[in-house]
Amino acid sequence: MIETKERVSVEVLEVQPAHMYLLGEKMRSADRLEVWASHHRRSHAAVQWSVDLSAMSRTVKVDGDLCCIFGVVPGKIDARVGVPWMLCTDEIERHPTWILRLGKSIIHEWRNQYALLCNYILADNEAAVRWLEWLGFTLNDPEPFGPDGALFHYFYMRGN
Repeated sequence: MIETKERVSVEVLEVQPAHMYLLGEKMRSADRLEVWASHHRRSHAAVQWSVDLSAMSRTVKVDGDLCCIFGVVPGKIDARVGVPWMLCTDEIERHPTWILRLGKSIIHEWRNQYALLCNYILADNEAAVRWLEWLGFTLNDPEPFGPDGALFHYFYMRGN
């Protein structure tokens, strides 16, 4: 647990089934739209699928409230490629500073483990697009992706 000057408690925890269930129930609408547009998965199935494929996944709670579950999936063809993902509740909007700081440290770790971090993000998911840019990812112009051809940015960052 991280105690902060503002007396905010940030917990980074092993993912538990109860966390996955709660995220499936409370997933923010932009993430629900994205998991449907990318793979035609509903929220509960998307959380389970993402955690199951991940080499590492964690739950983040701030002041006891579930904010997100994130992880990284090793590439199917090349294990030096990491596919980062994060699914959130609306609580993330109440604690953006702590999520930004945590994101920087996690990405730093992953850049030491993977030669390339890359994935796709729904172009309409504006808050997540801004966050990825702030973290230092390069975003390509939107292109059709997924079963319905919704517009997604391919994003990437080279490892260290």
